[in-house]
This record gives sequence, C-alpha cells and structure tokens, in this order.
Amino acid sequence: MTANFRYFLALAIALYLFNSVTPLFAQDIITGMVNDTSVKEPETIPMDEISVRSADLMVTTRKMMESIISDEMIQSIDHRNDSLLGIVKGFLIAEKNINLKAKNRRFLNNKISFWGKIKSMVNVEKDLLAGKVQALDKKKYDLEQKSKTWRYTREKLSQNQSGSSVFVRIDRLTFMLDSMGKILQTKSDKLLKVLDRTTSTELLVEEQIEMLQKILNSRTEAIFVLSQPPVWNIDIFSKDNTDILGPLKQFYQMELRDLKFYFRASVPNIVIELFILLLTVFLFQVIKRKMLKYKINEHSFYQRMLVKILLHPISAALILGIFATIIVFPNRPLILRDFTIITTMIPMLIIATTLTPTKYRTYYHLMVVLMLLQFSYFIYPSRHLLYQLGMLSIAIIELITVFSLYRNFVHYPLKSKFADRLVKFIILVHIGFALTGFIGLISGASFLAEITLGIVILNAFVGILLITASLIVNGLLELALESNTLRKMNVFRLYGSYLAPRLIRLVNLGASIYWLYIFMSNLNIHRIFIEKITDFLNREINIGSASFTLIGIVIFFLVLWLSIIISKMLRVILEEDVLNHLKLAKGLPHTISVLVRYTLVTIGLMLAVSAAGMPLDNLTIIFGAFGVGIGFGLQNIFNNLVSGLILLFERPIQIGDTIEVGQLMGNVKSIGIRSSNVRTFDGAEVIVPNGQLVSTEVVNWTLSDQARRIEVIAGVSYGSDPHKVKSLFEKILREHPDIIQEPEPRVLFNDLGSSSLDFRLLFWTSNFDEWLRIRSEVIFSIFDVLKAEGIEIPFPQQDLHLRSVDPNISFGKEK
Repeated sequence: MTANFRYFLALAIALYLFNSVTPLFAQDIITGMVNDTSVKEPETIPMDEISVRSADLMVTTRKMMESIISDEMIQSIDHRNDSLLGIVKGFLIAEKNINLKAKNRRFLNNKISFWGKIKSMVNVEKDLLAGKVQALDKKKYDLEQKSKTWRYTREKLSQNQSGSSVFVRIDRLTFMLDSMGKILQTKSDKLLKVLDRTTSTELLVEEQIEMLQKILNSRTEAIFVLSQPPVWNIDIFSKDNTDILGPLKQFYQMELRDLKFYFRASVPNIVIELFILLLTVFLFQVIKRKMLKYKINEHSFYQRMLVKILLHPISAALILGIFATIIVFPNRPLILRDFTIITTMIPMLIIATTLTPTKYRTYYHLMVVLMLLQFSYFIYPSRHLLYQLGMLSIAIIELITVFSLYRNFVHYPLKSKFADRLVKFIILVHIGFALTGFIGLISGASFLAEITLGIVILNAFVGILLITASLIVNGLLELALESNTLRKMNVFRLYGSYLAPRLIRLVNLGASIYWLYIFMSNLNIHRIFIEKITDFLNREINIGSASFTLIGIVIFFLVLWLSIIISKMLRVILEEDVLNHLKLAKGLPHTISVLVRYTLVTIGLMLAVSAAGMPLDNLTIIFGAFGVGIGFGLQNIFNNLVSGLILLFERPIQIGDTIEVGQLMGNVKSIGIRSSNVRTFDGAEVIVPNGQLVSTEVVNWTLSDQARRIEVIAGVSYGSDPHKVKSLFEKILREHPDIIQEPEPRVLFNDLGSSSLDFRLLFWTSNFDEWLRIRSEVIFSIFDVLKAEGIEIPFPQQDLHLRSVDPNISFGKEK
C-alpha cells in the first residue's frame, strides 16, 4: 500500500470513528437549522402563464391516466393471485394431515426446499404488487402537489381580485386533478387488498418453513437416540420388510411429484441451464483446438493438468456445468440434486482416472458404488431390510476404502509435508465418521448412521469435483494470462505474472469455503452457524456514547478495500493501454488515470459509509471538524494535498523528467497526491512534499523535450595553429552520432590564456540521460586527435625574475 493510500485509509478510519459520536451533537445543530428555516411556500403560477400551463397539465395528466393500470388488468391480477394463493393454501392444508415428526431427515429437507420455492414465488408476486402500488401512490402524490400549487395560486389571485374566467379555469383543473387522484386511490386500494392477502400467505409459508426447520433441528439434537432395534434383531420375514414396491411407489408419489411441480415452475431456468451446458461444451471444444496450436508452459502444474483434462472436453464441460445448477436452480429438491450427482459421476470418473495414477482408480469406482447404494436409505424406511443391508454395505465399504487410502499415503507420502499432513488428517477424520456410522447402525442409532456415513460419501464426491473444477479454472486462467491475445495489452504483459498466482489462490479459497459449507450442510449446522455469525456481527458495541456494529465495520473496510483495488486496476488499464494509444499531451495520461483513481476511491468511501449504515448527512459536520483541524495543525498536509492537485492539472513536472530542486537533482519516479518520488543519480530515492515543488523554484531539464546543451573547454599550446585546431574540433562534433546538428555545434576561440590557447565547444544532444557519457566521449576524441596531429596540450608554466641577487651565491660550476 502506497503512502498516499495510508493517509487516505487513516482519513477513512477517522471518518468512521468520528461518525459514531457525531449524532450526539449533530441533532441539536440540525434541529436549530430546521427551527430557524421557514417552511417553503408552494409555487405561485404567474398570471400570464396560467392558460398555457393549465392546458399543458390537462394534456399530460390525461396521458398519464391512460397509461396507468386498468381495472380489467387489476381484476386479472386479482384472479391470478387468488389462484396462486389458493394452490399455496391447498398445500398448507395438505401439510396439516402429515405427521412430520415421524418423517425422516430427507423428507424434511425436501419439504424445506419445496416451501422455499413456494416462498420465492409468493415473494415475486408480492414485489410485483408492491411495485404497482408504489407507482400509483407516486402518481397520486404528484397530482396532490400540483393541485396544491394551483389552489395556492387561486388563493393569491383572489386577493388581487383577478378576473373570474381565470378562477373557472383553475377550478376546473383542480377538480380534474382531485378526481384523478381519487381514481388512483381506488386502484391503489384494490391492489393493496391483494398485496395484504399475499403478505399474509407469505407469513404462513415462513411459519411452515420455520416449523420444518425446528423439527429438523430437534432430529439433529436427538442424533444419538436409539430409534430402532440393532441389525441382528430385525425380523426379516415381517410384512414391512417384504414390501419392496410400496416404498418405491411412495417415493415416486412424493419426490417425483415435487420434482414435476418444481420443473413446471422453473421452465426458464431449464432453458438457461441447457444453454449454459451447450455453450460450455462448445467453448471447451474451441479451447482444445487452440491448445493444440500453442505450446503450453511445461513448468506450470495447472496447464499440464488442463491438457490432460481437455482430452475429454465434454466431460470437463459437464463438470463445470454442474456448478451452474446451484445458481440456476435455487431451492431445488433433493431428487434433482441426486440426479445431477449421478449424471456428473461418469464424466468426473473419466477425468479423475486421467489425472491420477492407476493405483487410485479403484477408489473412484468404489465411490460410484457408494453413491448408488445411498438410494437404499433414500427410498426405504429405516426399519426396512433393504435399508439395513444398504447401510451396512456402505459402512463396510467406507471403512475398507478410507483405511486403505490412509495406508497408501503412509507408504507413499506427498512431497509437500503440509499437504501430506493435511490429507492424512482429513482421511483420519473421515475414518472417524465411518466408524461412528458403523457403530450407530449396529446399535440402532439410524439417524446417526445416516448423517456420518453420508458425510464420507458426499465429502469425497464434492472434494473430487471441486479439485477437478479448480484445476480446470486455474489452468484456463494461466493459459489466458499467457496467451498472445492478452499479452498484446500492456497491463497483462506487465502484471500477468503478478495476477496469476493471486487469482489462483482466490479460486482455491472459494473452493475450500464451498467444501466447508457442504460439510456443515451435511451435519445440518450451516444455518445455525450462519445465524451465530450474523448475530455476532450485528451485536452493538458501545464505547462510551459511541455505538457501532462489527458488520458495519467489516462492510465499511471491505467496500473501501474493493474500491482501492478496482481503482488501481482501472488506473493501470487506462495508463498502460487505453490512454497510451491516444494522441494526448505529455503527462496527460498520468493525470487522467490518477484523477480517475482518486475519484473512484472517493466514491468508494462514500459507498462504504452508506453501506455501513452511517448517514451521509453527518459528513458535513465531520468535514467541518476536519476544517477546524486543518486551520490549527494540518496546514502543511493540506498544502501538500492541494499542491498535488496543482501538479496534476498544470503538469509542470512529469514522470521521467529530470528536475533540480535546491541541491537535489534527479529523475521523477512518481507523482502522488501528497508527495512525489525523485530518484537521484546516485540511486537514492527522495520523497519530496508537493508543496515544495509548487512553492519553490524548480529547474526542469526535460519539460518540453530531452535536448541539452553540453560545454567542453579545451586548450592547446601557443605554438599551435588555432584555425587547424578549430577545424579538428568541428569535425569531432560533426561525426559524433549523439550530437544533433540543429542547433549547429559551435567551436569558439574562447581566450588567450596564461599558458594555452583556450577553445570553447558548445553542442546539443537529444539524449539527455546520456549527456555525461557523450561529454566524456567528446573529450576522449579531442585528446586522441590532438595527440595524432602532434598538437601539444600545455600545462601551466611560470617564469621567475629576480631583481637583486647576492653575489656570493653560487648557481653552479663555472665552465
């Protein structure tokens, strides 16, 4: 997280905490404002506009009345609603004749799903009626306000003693408005009666669901009750055990009848599901053909697995298609879930045997056998012989399978110690469930056996299904991020390797959470768990006079975090791909992307405040308090923030520019809302407050272009020909590839120095970043050419003149 967003996040936290105590004094302030403000009077229509505006209002009102719902339509809605509610009430009456306490867990779950579907249908009807009533009430309110305006106009005109023809026109208009308002009220009352009837029925349906849930919860609490004799005490030749067709007929009448009703009410959902399946199959066929043309990354585990999976594209499509049924078919009956599982087992078995070694394939076949044996206790009652034999077979196969699987992992552990320990722990847990189910079955606790043995089967199925689906999704994600199509976009080319592992972790986390939810659903504790979590998050926390909830805090920070993530992604897309392809002024793409980023974060902050349940009206008081704080102690921070906006809009400094601020010189790496990052030529990164960049003198060496003038001083001895030296220097400047010829390089005879003839070389380069190298190369060339031409480069010399000398001093031997 950047420094700018740390400041923004700190501001958001302060807003949230400050808002908790704001209502304590905001109410008094607002009350005072209301008391000091007079009630706004209705509008008065000017005299010269009465004729035109009244005529227009009559026309628009008549058109509006023509567009409202007709009495025939209301009657049709009433009949349809009466038929729907009649069916629902018929179901409710039929439910009273069923001894629900004697029914098994599957029956109760089916009934909860059935009534959940009924509730959704009634809720749709209620929302439709509520929308129509609300529309009528809104139009009625508009007519009342218009009538009030015209009545007030008449009252004002009567005080001015205006003409009677105007009064007649106004009276006729107000009479029409009032009459139409009464018509709307009558229609609204008729629909309200239907709405009240629907709401009452919805409450009855909710009570039925709550009653079923309570019975199911009581069954869960009585999980260890011995509800039947042990296996060895069952009377094999009793009438109940020899009746095989009776339970099948009852199963058909109950579950298949509910399934038919569900399908009749879900025809659009069936069409959507078929479309999804066909589309998925088509896409996987296309992906398979594409993968044959491109070389995959052999170092990627997910891409290698995807290649194996796509050897069977139809099976892969069916596996992903099963997840669509969770969304497409809400409140589905259990028989539909079972049918979906059976149809998925074959493609899942095909892919699972493709991905895993041969020694594990037997376990997949055993899982299919267990799934089919489950129907023995779906159809037959717990005291039936087939139920007991089916459950006993399931218990024995589960024990043999999980023990064998655990022994396999002991002899052949996984390479990752964490994964190996996790897998062994999960297997041991399921060994415990299988043992518990076996003991419960032989002791007579059939409900305990159903739950524990069912957990092992369903967890294994869902686990394999989720692992396969995760491999497919993760492989497709990696393949897409590495494809040439996406690599053409800078955002994926630069950040693809950053996005891939994070998206994969997100997919794996979602799969793990869903597997945990299925696990809790099998134990029938998912609703209790969700209720406990909801109660905990909605519990009010009081700190002094401030009051808030944990769910408010979670929503606040979640929305704020999402807005920051989305703003970063959008900024990168705009700056790296969209704006770069447009002909914009230098620095303008960065300015637009930064403004979009902070605008989205600001909107996200407002949404976070609203989503957390905080009134937005209090923000005015909060910002007022921050204004006082700015006036006292936050001037510098506020100055830097405003300066950041000035830099973004005026763009005197851009990213990549070489600037000089006081003793600091370097390249601009980033421009934030509060500060900017300047990297010196020594490699140090200096954080410069934006206020300093705006208020002080800044030298920008590359504001308009990358051109820079370079100066070199060179001297030769007094015995040299200056004209020849000049021509040699000019040749060096003409032949250097990094020296531009416009402006023209110049060689000036600078000075007659004390020891040398001094020349001044002035030339320009468009490669500002390399000016030190270019200057060095020119000096090297000067040295080489002078040495080659025999021209001496002098060093400083001095002549010493003595005015008086002692005659006794000897300067050497006389010759």
